[in-house]
Amino acid sequence: MAKVIITGCGLSITADYQFWGDLWEEGDCWVFNACGSEEGLETPLAPRQRILHCFTDSYFQRRNVFVIAKPLAMLNKPARDYISKEIV
Repeated sequence: MAKVIITGCGLSITADYQFWGDLWEEGDCWVFNACGSEEGLETPLAPRQRILHCFTDSYFQRRNVFVIAKPLAMLNKPARDYISKEIV
């Protein structure tokens, strides 16, 4: 069963292909439910925001839902800090 990790998170695939939405975890995959247009954000994500960076084009995407293997993506420091506070 998928578990929500961060509500209000960015997904960065490239500098020009970024989204805002919610991040979920399912087994060894990140599941990102993007809001808005399938073309991505008009304004780039800021480094201080919680962001999942995807390092590959090997992901599944359908109707603004992205499924990315965990080894192919990394959370930035604000996202990691947020998760660690939620666990405590």
